[in-house]
Amino acid sequence: MGEITERITKGTTPTTIGHQFQNTGINFIKIESIAEDGDLIPDKFAHITEECNEELKRSQLKENDLLFSIAGAFGRVAVIPKSVLPANTNQALAIITLKKGIYPKFIFNFLKSSLVLEEIGKLKVGVAQYNISLQQVSKLKIPLPPPEIQKHLVAEMEEQEKIIEANEKLIGIMEQKIAEVLTEI
Repeated sequence: MGEITERITKGTTPTTIGHQFQNTGINFIKIESIAEDGDLIPDKFAHITEECNEELKRSQLKENDLLFSIAGAFGRVAVIPKSVLPANTNQALAIITLKKGIYPKFIFNFLKSSLVLEEIGKLKVGVAQYNISLQQVSKLKIPLPPPEIQKHLVAEMEEQEKIIEANEKLIGIMEQKIAEVLTEI
């Protein structure tokens, strides 16, 4: 992973440096802000002041950064869209900024794979809360096809995701119809 990144870092919890969370302000993304499918959950964002965000410069997020859980709930991954910026995060999420020419969605899908989850299972340490280090993240082996193949694979995966979403929606509709029929009996 280290060869394909510009940076792999993590943040800090604002309260450890004398700041408090706010009701509004700069988005502060935690593990619980990331759904298992990688969608961000804005209702679960915390917020910090601009001053705090400046002090936490190292962990300021950029468009297309990847967030990868390295403590507690392993396997949470998200790609940062422009719409949530400015934003920051804490030490439970690794911030991965990819080099140009690497498709974030390709790496996103790979990081969510059972291959990576198995590797993390071997690396994690801890008692009450498991974690892995940034160095271990950097050493993850990522198969990297040429950019045009990455793009093609991402397009195929997105097409499959659309089919899965449509099927899940259809299942929900059918379950509702079954429930309605059963209540009429």
